[in-house]
Amino acid sequence: MKKSALVLSGGGALGIAHVGAISVLEKTYKFEWYAGVSAGAIIASLLALGNNAAQVNKILKSTNILNLMFDFHPTQFGLVSGRNIEDTLEEIFEDTQIEDLNTPLYIGTTDFSTGEQVIITSGRLTDAVRASISVPVMFEPYWHEEEDRWLVDGGLSQNFPLDSAMTEYKGKRIIGIDVGSSIDTHVDFGKRNFWKRGDNIKHAFIRSIRIMFQNQKSIKPDDRVILLEPNVGKYLATDIAHYDKLKQAGYRCAKAIQ
Repeated sequence: MKKSALVLSGGGALGIAHVGAISVLEKTYKFEWYAGVSAGAIIASLLALGNNAAQVNKILKSTNILNLMFDFHPTQFGLVSGRNIEDTLEEIFEDTQIEDLNTPLYIGTTDFSTGEQVIITSGRLTDAVRASISVPVMFEPYWHEEEDRWLVDGGLSQNFPLDSAMTEYKGKRIIGIDVGSSIDTHVDFGKRNFWKRGDNIKHAFIRSIRIMFQNQKSIKPDDRVILLEPNVGKYLATDIAHYDKLKQAGYRCAKAIQ
């Protein structure tokens, strides 16, 4: 087995593509270092606990954890209170401390006061993941006691934390899977039929976010990096109903490099 680091981007339901890709990659690669943001942080954490792709898939489906990211219960500062997903994270991770894992795990978050990227490598796994998924407006900012600051989704500062792997990982190979910046480039915005969509505002907003993610992704030259970008541009971060199609997109993308 070839040793490698694994970096997983955020993307809501698009993160399901990570599982499909990993089901192929794990036959060739042994992952010895992990980094993830948001949905990618959930999956990277499950892998760091020792689960394989099939087990991660089973956990995601049985707990509906990705659905809970869109479990609307408005609060003063967000549309999702986060209480239900916190309970689920507690059930999955219990009181696991990141520093006690057998493999290094880097969880990407953002300081909501300063805007800086904050990488969490110690403390309660539940707290780190809960902070990393806290998309502003959707979730309230999350007070992380160990970091002593309000944290939100890592996607605001770096949705695809490949930079952490390139700096911190000393091995020969880094595999990065980016699902968050895939967009359909063949849209004619001059045609009225695009703007007639009932959810056109949502599409325009999500497209804007993905363009932001694209522009964050300045990959410095590093011949250790193998980059996978599953073709999920036509799906939304909320498209949990397309679970199997998203997983297949990841599977096909990983198969193409084998």
